[in-house]
Amino acid sequence: MPHSLRHHLRRAPAAPLRPAGAARDDDFRRWQVRVMGGMMFGYALFYIVRKNISMALPGMSEELGYSNTQLGVLLTGTSLVYGVGKFLNGVIADHANPRWFMVIGLLASALINVLFGLSGAFWALLGLWLLNGWAQSMGWPPCATLLTTWYEPKRLATWWGLWNASHQVGGAVIFVLGGYLVTQWGWRAVFFAPAALAAAGAVGVALALRDRPEALGFPSPHGDDAPAPPPRADAPGGWLGALRDTAAHVLANPLLWLVSLGNLCVYVVRIGMLDWAPKFLKEARGVDLSEAGWMVAALEVAGILGGLGAGYLADRAFRGRYSVVNGLYMAGLALSLCLLYLSPALGPAFNTPIASALLLSLVGFLVYGPQMLTSVSAASCAPRAYAGAATGFNGLFGYLGAALSGVGTGVCVDAFGWDGGVAFYLVAALLGVGVFGVAHALQARREAEGGGGATPA
Repeated sequence: MPHSLRHHLRRAPAAPLRPAGAARDDDFRRWQVRVMGGMMFGYALFYIVRKNISMALPGMSEELGYSNTQLGVLLTGTSLVYGVGKFLNGVIADHANPRWFMVIGLLASALINVLFGLSGAFWALLGLWLLNGWAQSMGWPPCATLLTTWYEPKRLATWWGLWNASHQVGGAVIFVLGGYLVTQWGWRAVFFAPAALAAAGAVGVALALRDRPEALGFPSPHGDDAPAPPPRADAPGGWLGALRDTAAHVLANPLLWLVSLGNLCVYVVRIGMLDWAPKFLKEARGVDLSEAGWMVAALEVAGILGGLGAGYLADRAFRGRYSVVNGLYMAGLALSLCLLYLSPALGPAFNTPIASALLLSLVGFLVYGPQMLTSVSAASCAPRAYAGAATGFNGLFGYLGAALSGVGTGVCVDAFGWDGGVAFYLVAALLGVGVFGVAHALQARREAEGGGGATPA
């Protein structure tokens, strides 16, 4: 790695502490807003060069002749690479400067999108989108690091819920923009235009973000409970030692495993709906693809409210009992999927584009609550200095669910039609209710024994 790049990727050193007072507090709040804006803008850009493939799938299938199962294999392989990368890059991000880590991943993803749009052979498309999965996995871990260093613990779920809206903003933009691009210029344009936007936007991300409050002379919002940095990767033992240290602090917590398993169930539904909804609406509900883009964008917009609501409930009503909120959301998600499954038999009123859009919006509202909150829960299961690794491990399970969703949806739809695909998501939602129930029971038992009050999940 070039010396200049290594220098930028190192954590920024602490600056002299600014004098206490109202001016420092006001300046810190302005930096909190600036960092939040940079993270949201940056992660939304990551989305437009990842979820653009959803709008391209129908055109790719028609022009190149690929089956649902082949497209499912492409999505599944990418999800596996993304999930593994999310964990490994989470370990690296705990040692790196999140500002430049995020920018490098975004630029790499933009370049890969251009190459993907120029390709046509299945194995070329698969190889490039697998590489994009790895580049995309460089987006989440630096955000997890920034969230747990710039924002106070008692409002972390609320802050995280606000940042989480970047998922839906990016998703809504690409579904609307992608619907226009694919109908005007074909599926390849869905990769070229977003790549240009992401490359240009990376400059804004670099300008907005900074490593941590201490690097600008602010005290940590965690006060005396500020996270100690993990052992340096260039210390004796190198990266192998860093991985062992991460395993000791992160992977030994059974609560984290349960939360992550619940996240697997969430992602079967979430990624399944995002990747396949345009094709579902076109083939099962007779909706034009440009109109389908708006309908899936509505799912994303509803998800903003779902994430914000989950954060508020977790912080204010349930005092950090994240698994309770997750279980309630998943139960509602199962009910909304039942309605989506049964809608053809419920009469003409349920078979209109408006009804489909409303049902998809309800799914979006309910799936994005636990999608956000499992990350907060995972971060709380480990010391704050290991937030990138803990949330990356949770993300690994999420994208194992996404991998299962990709090929599982393709196989179910090829074998049983779209009824089979929706039923597949319904089973995942019901399993999620059970897993989050077990996680809550474990946490309650720990609290009763006096050993788990500090680790809400």
